[in-house]
Amino acid sequence: MSGNITVETTQNVDLELSLAPLGERILACLIDGIIRGAIVIALMLLAGAIMPNMMIGSNPVMVAIIILVMLPFISYHLLFEIFNNGQSPGKRLFGLRVVSLSGNSVSIGAYVLRWLFRLVDFQLFSGLIALIAVAASEKGQRLGDMVAGTTVIKERQRIGFHRLAYDETKPAYVPTYTQAAQLTPAHVELIKETLDNFQLAGSDVHVALLADKTAGILGVTYTEHPRKFLRTVVNDYSGVSRVS
Repeated sequence: MSGNITVETTQNVDLELSLAPLGERILACLIDGIIRGAIVIALMLLAGAIMPNMMIGSNPVMVAIIILVMLPFISYHLLFEIFNNGQSPGKRLFGLRVVSLSGNSVSIGAYVLRWLFRLVDFQLFSGLIALIAVAASEKGQRLGDMVAGTTVIKERQRIGFHRLAYDETKPAYVPTYTQAAQLTPAHVELIKETLDNFQLAGSDVHVALLADKTAGILGVTYTEHPRKFLRTVVNDYSGVSRVS
């Protein structure tokens, strides 16, 4: 399973995303499994060192310790995907990320559905169900993805925003910020990459910071949304370059 899918965002922008290769998804899963096992072993050793007398038999304290130790193991994928924008450590290592097919950022409810269906996808038949589903799906979805409306992409090859008029402004285009000509190509590429990241992660934090920095470089102030300002600046850069 490999290839691309096109997702239309809420801003009516088509993002062409590269599906995560099946082999890399398997390797990411194995790495996450190793990390989860290491966490359990470390917590068990820590509990044994702190309360050695409580780690014997089936007393209530022992049961409570086992439950506490197993919680990180059970909730590992759910917590990482929620708080790390769809990336577990294994996925992050291979540049993979969970994204929504609706074009929105992935909701907590969708992450929960993916997590709940891990029992079916991975625990039954040792992951064979997930393997078959991903390989057979045109959108690279296991059962949990199908229910949640998500998939896993390879995010290091983003080409979505080339469909915006960044590099090809109309001949009659009138720049809003003529100072955009002061920017370097590297800075413009950074803006494009940041806007791409926003579409995948749904976070405005880096966008706002870059907008403020860019406005400072240009010596201008802006009143529109930081995303709109940055898109205007990139279009202006292309327009000014075309005229000059």
